[in-house]
Amino acid sequence: MDLTQISLRTSRDQVERIKTYAKASNLSVNAFLVNLIENSLNNIANDGTQSELTRLVAEPVKTLSRLHHKICDPWNTNEPADLTPAEIAFLTDAARKQLDSKHLAGPDYFAIRDRIDNTLIESSLNYYQDLFGFAHRFYICDEESRRTFATEHAPVGIQSVDYSFTVGNKTFTIIVRGN
Repeated sequence: MDLTQISLRTSRDQVERIKTYAKASNLSVNAFLVNLIENSLNNIANDGTQSELTRLVAEPVKTLSRLHHKICDPWNTNEPADLTPAEIAFLTDAARKQLDSKHLAGPDYFAIRDRIDNTLIESSLNYYQDLFGFAHRFYICDEESRRTFATEHAPVGIQSVDYSFTVGNKTFTIIVRGN
């Protein structure tokens, strides 16, 4: 085996924990870390879900694009989405992180949060579409990039619509530009 050296920056807390575990295992710190890394890599390779999730997170825009096509249901068939456990984890983890990063308090927040925490895996398209909205914001942080993504993935044939309404002495106009 050809050995190489890598450098690792970590907190003092973690260094102390590593030293303690290495001492308890009667191993040098180096041998302990090599074993730990080897075991972790083997676990990732053996657990298909974790390795697939790692690949999905590595290319979030591609993954979001693929998931969007799986769950968009343009013909309103309401058939269950055929998502892998890793794809579900991709959506739920991002949605949970996005929800937790905002100071939201309202019925929609709690409804989505409760559904994410539910241990039962749902196959409802509406559920995945709700998660997708939050995951989309989490993985694509820049508003302009989100707008580009939405434009590229919008269904063909959206009609342009102008809608105006008056409240008191003010008139509000909403314009939706189709493609």
